[in-house]
Amino acid sequence: MTSIETGLSSGPRYCWRRDWVAPYESLWSLLHKFAALNWVCVQGAKQLFKKTSMADRRQRRSHGKWNLHTLGGFDGEKIRKVLKLSPDDLNHSLVTSLISSLEIRWLTPETNLRYCPECINRGYHSIFHQLYAISKCPIHDIALTEQCQHCGRKITYELNGRGKATPYSCPVCHTGLWAPRRRIGKDSEANILELDEVQKNRLDNLFVWFDTVRKTAGSLTNMERWSEMAAPGTGNNHLEHKKTFLQMRGEEVLGHWGNLIGCSDVS
Repeated sequence: MTSIETGLSSGPRYCWRRDWVAPYESLWSLLHKFAALNWVCVQGAKQLFKKTSMADRRQRRSHGKWNLHTLGGFDGEKIRKVLKLSPDDLNHSLVTSLISSLEIRWLTPETNLRYCPECINRGYHSIFHQLYAISKCPIHDIALTEQCQHCGRKITYELNGRGKATPYSCPVCHTGLWAPRRRIGKDSEANILELDEVQKNRLDNLFVWFDTVRKTAGSLTNMERWSEMAAPGTGNNHLEHKKTFLQMRGEEVLGHWGNLIGCSDVS
């Protein structure tokens, strides 16, 4: 893999289509996917999308300059232009569209990737997967993991690798998490997840729920709002804890990873 700047020096000559972007796809997934499809190493993609002003370089970032929970050291406008994203697309690729940046270290693995094996195998990772409040994938209803399926080590949630680190792969054992094409009999086809309307609506409902919780944090009606939104028939069957995550004490959050969504035995 080589630096992408050479390929773009005379114009935007890269492999990318807007319909390869799925709803609530994380910035980690989008940037790693872009790099993989363009045969660019992780460092090459970082060089393309990083901020260049000295003021931006010196700015302190609590989660690390290249951490992808926020834009951090990356140029959001350039990402939008190259990846053909709307402002909402870019916003929905960040965990901070669901929780505040101050809550990242409490409610997510912060520096590591948390993913659904089925989704990642189709070139998709969602911001919802990063939340400890969600223990099962809202799309495939299987347990989320933080370990590489091959070596068991954790995968960093950033766009920053040594040497010619390969995108969308484990930085330790270098096993690929996704192959851009998959074989169907004697033929092959693009291996990119496309969500159906039911799956899109499920994610939309989750986003609306988290957005509502954030906007009404501290309200005395949060408990009632939770009960109404998580009630049978509302489409939010993944929401099964009887408290909002923002109402939990710190030690209770630490003792109840995954109990908000995906666990049916929590009272």
